[in-house]
Parts: sequence; C-alpha cells; structure tokens
Amino acid sequence: MFAKTSTALAVITIVMSIPLLLSYNIKYQWFPQGLPYAMLYFGGLLSVYVTPVLLLLEFVLLIWTLLSSDISKKTSVRWNLVGVVVAAIAKLVFIAARYSPP
Repeated sequence: MFAKTSTALAVITIVMSIPLLLSYNIKYQWFPQGLPYAMLYFGGLLSVYVTPVLLLLEFVLLIWTLLSSDISKKTSVRWNLVGVVVAAIAKLVFIAARYSPP
C-alpha cells in the first residue's frame, strides 16, 4: 500500500512539473495559438504553486523512506528520487525563464 501511494505521488509530481519544464516555450510562445497554448499556460500557472508543495512532500517522503528500517518501503525510493529530481529541475528552469530578458 505504501509503495503504490508513494509511486502515485511521484508520478503526480512529475506530471505537474511538465509545464514548468516548458517555461521557455510558454514565455516565448513557441507553441501554436489556441487551446493547446491556453491549456499549457494555465497548467503552468497551477504548477507554479503546486510543484513546490509536491517537491517538499516528495523530499520528506524520500528521507522518511531512507531512514525507515522496513525493507518493503525501499522499493519506492527510485520513484521518489526521480520525482524530487524532476521537480527540482523544473523549478530551476522556471526561475531561469522568469528572470531571463524578453
């Protein structure tokens, strides 16, 4: 049960990080106009607030799993690590795109 929940949280974190990874494309409008751009833009706005919370939650869960003595919880470490790394890279890309000159 713990591994499934932990893996699901990691997948949600990765999916919510995708709009932040595309921050340069959103900022400079390298996407076609219309519905795809609007969905990505509003998904990016949501991700700006949700991804840091998920990143913190993933990081706490990763540390808690690594410090746990239960071997059955160790199977989700890879997913948690991937979720933390992708979310951290996404936040860095977003910050770099935000402060880059137009």
